[in-house]
Amino acid sequence: MKIALSGSSGFVGSSLIDLLDFYFVPIPRLSSIIPSDCRHVIHLGGIAHDLKSVRNEEEYFEVNTEWTKKLFDQFLISSAETFIFFSSI
Repeated sequence: MKIALSGSSGFVGSSLIDLLDFYFVPIPRLSSIIPSDCRHVIHLGGIAHDLKSVRNEEEYFEVNTEWTKKLFDQFLISSAETFIFFSSI
């Protein structure tokens, strides 16, 4: 089974890949393209911490809100069956 995964390089995403025996297809940051051969989407991507204070409010909104909405909109018109969204913020 192939699962499209955003946030695959983050803490939760990389742990999920290590723990589960599935084939994950990474979704690049801010991409809303869901591969046609993936029936499931797990959205973990986002900005959770900015310990160096280099990000602004607009970047948080674009990544955490707008990207999620765009990805879900693409899910609705895709052949994928399941959309799972995790957020730690």
